[in-house]
Amino acid sequence: MKVSNLCVILLAAQLLISCGGGGGGSGPSIQPTPASPVAPPTPAISSNLESQAQGTINGTINYENIDRTFILYVPSSYEQLIQNNL
Repeated sequence: MKVSNLCVILLAAQLLISCGGGGGGSGPSIQPTPASPVAPPTPAISSNLESQAQGTINGTINYENIDRTFILYVPSSYEQLIQNNL
């Protein structure tokens, strides 16, 4: 009977040692999923356009501290409340 108890104790000790005691181990660890990146705020766009302007307009626009110039033509027949094709 003493030999059986000793075998059981040795077997239990071997299992505990081989399991590593529940810590670390060399297997792959589960890492938390990183949060999805947050989009930076949209920079402000400034322009010298006037609302309801018609004719040829020499415009400038500033985006991210870069100035751009453009020419825009708005026909005199354009009405803001009527849908038009681009």
